[in-house]
Amino acid sequence: MRGIAAEKLSSHKSGMTVNPGEEMTFTFRVYNSNEHEVSLNITDIVPENTTYVSGADVVSGNNLSWNTTIPADSTVEKTYTVMVNKVTATPDAIVSGEGATVGGISVKCHDVKIKRTFVAEKVQKISQAIDEAVKTKKSAIERANFVYEKELGKENVFGTQNIDDFKNKLFENAMGGKYILKNESVYASMVPDYLYGGRMYQSDTFEYKRVRLVREQNLIVGDVIFVDDSKTKNMYIYNGNEIIDLTSGEKLHDTKSFLEKLIGCKNTFAVLRPSMVY
Repeated sequence: MRGIAAEKLSSHKSGMTVNPGEEMTFTFRVYNSNEHEVSLNITDIVPENTTYVSGADVVSGNNLSWNTTIPADSTVEKTYTVMVNKVTATPDAIVSGEGATVGGISVKCHDVKIKRTFVAEKVQKISQAIDEAVKTKKSAIERANFVYEKELGKENVFGTQNIDDFKNKLFENAMGGKYILKNESVYASMVPDYLYGGRMYQSDTFEYKRVRLVREQNLIVGDVIFVDDSKTKNMYIYNGNEIIDLTSGEKLHDTKSFLEKLIGCKNTFAVLRPSMVY
C-alpha cells in the first residue's frame, strides 16, 4: 500500500531457540507516512507447533485478524501471544514466522527453532537419578555430576572441583560488579542465551545484559541453577516438579517463589543446561 511500511517482529531474536511450554509474542509494527489516515486489515495464522493465547481482535480457528486505522504520520502496533506446544510434530520442529499479511501484502519474520526436551522416559529416569544422587552423594558438585554420568554417560560434567572453583571457571569478576562469562569454558556454552541473571554479564553472547525473570516453563528437567548471593554459593537442579537444593537435598516446592528471588540485587545466577552440549 502506498505510504505504508510494515514489519513483523518476534520476541525471540534470530538465532535463539524456544522451549516447549514457553510463550512467544509476535508484533506487527505499521507506519503510515501519508498525510491522511489509512484503514487496513492485518492477518496471520497461528504457527504450527503452537497454541494461541491472546491478542487478536478476531480469532477464527487458526486465523487471526485485526482491522485498524492508522492516523497520518503515525505508527500502530498489534501484538499477539502463543505458547509453544510441549509435544511437537517432528524432532526439528520450528515456529514459523511466515503466513501474515498487512493490507494484503505478505510480511514475515525469522523462524525460531524449538529446543527439544528429553522424551518422557528419559525425564523420569533423570528425576529418579536426582533422588538417588541426594541419597548417595555428599556435595552439590558430586550430585550434579552423578545425574549426568548416569543418564548421559558423561563423567565430571561439572568437573571435580568445589563450588568456588566452579564459579571461578564459569565467571570472572569485573569492575563495577559485573560478571563476565568465560567463553573458553565449556560451562558458558551450557548457559542458554536467555537464562542468565543477577549482575550484568558481558561476553560475546551476553553483552551487558541485565537480569531477567526465569519462569518455570523456561526450565527443562535436569537444568542446574548456580546461585551466588554474595554470602554463599549453591547449586540446584530441576526435576520437573520441584527445585532440589543440591547441598542440603531439600525439595523447594514453591518453584515460582524461588525463581522470583533469583533476581534480588545481591544475587548472581546462571541456569546451565548440559544437554545442550552433550
